[in-house]
Amino acid sequence: MARKVTSFRDKLKKAAKEKHIKCPVCGREKKFVKAIRARRTQKGSYRYVEEVVAVCGCNEKDVFA
Repeated sequence: MARKVTSFRDKLKKAAKEKHIKCPVCGREKKFVKAIRARRTQKGSYRYVEEVVAVCGCNEKDVFA
């Protein structure tokens, strides 16, 4: 039987349902966002790294800047 294909949006919804994490500093609920960042390698070229980051009011400017 074939496995059901899930999108990234479905995975984030599932993670958000399972984990209602509140920030201890600002008290807001953290939201999960996929961040793609450019990292410079030792050879001088760029490599793009995909990360899932929890964002709240405290680190929102750092993630989206």
